[in-house]
Amino acid sequence: MAEDYAGLSVFRECFHSYWLANAAHLAGMFGSHWLTDVAARNLGTGTAHVQFRLYSSDGVEHLFESVGSGAQGTFLDLVGLMGYEGKGCIEVRSDQPLQVSGRIFNQADEGTFGQYVDGYKPTDGLSSGESATLL
Repeated sequence: MAEDYAGLSVFRECFHSYWLANAAHLAGMFGSHWLTDVAARNLGTGTAHVQFRLYSSDGVEHLFESVGSGAQGTFLDLVGLMGYEGKGCIEVRSDQPLQVSGRIFNQADEGTFGQYVDGYKPTDGLSSGESATLL
């Protein structure tokens, strides 16, 4: 199946997919603001055509970018770049393999507080019949 990607017809089977479970662009307490920065390093041999998909309770927002071979793209306040105020999770799709990392943090006049999260592939989760224990 082909999918339209920024004017190009790209086969879904060619996509590499990575997930960031937490993403936000919204007001916090005491004048602070929650933001999400995302870094995507292109591990492939060609330019990576990257689609960011934000899944929220309001639906799906999209942003298309590209990252050169061997280069890293840094997308500051990704959810804000999408023009969205709120929270959700992000799927990063690419026609080249990537290394994906995100940072969700609360920014205030006194500084920032947050955490870094690695992007994970759908196959990194549990499969049917598998179980896990959370401590």
